[in-house]
Amino acid sequence: MLLQDRIAMRIADRYGLTREYKMARRNGLNPIEALEDWDMILPEERELFS
Repeated sequence: MLLQDRIAMRIADRYGLTREYKMARRNGLNPIEALEDWDMILPEERELFS
């Protein structure tokens, strides 16, 4: 699992949406897109993926 996936999974877990995050990743979205798809990422968290 990539570092970005680990960070994104922690964010998804905070919202109880790990299943939805994993589904978005399986459908080809990158970690940021998967979080955005479910409105889980805050603007200040984007810098964690740089």
